[in-house]
Amino acid sequence: MYSRRSLIKRMIQCCAMGTLMYPGLNIVLAREAKQVRKFELFMDLSRHVTGFDDLNSELGKHYYQDLINHSDPGTLSELLTVYSENKDLTPAMLMLKTDQPLVQSVIQLWYSGWLTPVDHTPDHIKAMAYTESLAWKAMGLVPRGVPKGQLWQAIAQQTLT
Repeated sequence: MYSRRSLIKRMIQCCAMGTLMYPGLNIVLAREAKQVRKFELFMDLSRHVTGFDDLNSELGKHYYQDLINHSDPGTLSELLTVYSENKDLTPAMLMLKTDQPLVQSVIQLWYSGWLTPVDHTPDHIKAMAYTESLAWKAMGLVPRGVPKGQLWQAIAQQTLT
């Protein structure tokens, strides 16, 4: 039986060997870490401009990818950079300092549940975008066609997983 210390030591050795054997691995890992940081910043920006703290991160991944696919990547990067350096700006001030239509697109995505029609978007994501759009929360209403109650929530959870 190995001790915890010896297992950690072996893991570190394996990581070091992997880095030596596959020099491109560090680049891939750094790129992935950068993408994760950008997504987290997008979610933080989304909470800031929508005024809602409890945004669905699974839905956020699709919205973020939608923005990457349908807007200028440099403009999106610039927006995230400006926001990260000026988190105290109001959404209106943020629009003045950056690309206003892009900030409006972020707000529109969350409030309307509108995703750019893409053939490969799964139906359950489209349904989630509709039912979890912030417009319903802001009005205190349940979306049309979505029954209320614990039974419906249990059925929906089983269907989505």
